[in-house]
Amino acid sequence: MSTLGIAPNPNTGEFPVTLPAHTPLHAKLCVLNTSGQLIQEKEIEAHEINQSFSLSELPSGLYWLQLFSDEGIIGLDKFVKE
Repeated sequence: MSTLGIAPNPNTGEFPVTLPAHTPLHAKLCVLNTSGQLIQEKEIEAHEINQSFSLSELPSGLYWLQLFSDEGIIGLDKFVKE
């Protein structure tokens, strides 16, 4: 499992994400709260290595960003929204 490049961290809910080079052809990024509740989901293509998120409406706290493929979770990182 790879770590996802989230910077800056902590952030205001606006942040770019750099995906691992080995990201499969079709995958999705999911933002979850600490209870495991899905907050946002984004379908991506392998050639889209740089992604961005706008989550400024979320309350401050700790969140998880997961990269999923048909094989399961292939990337994981946490971030703090100020």
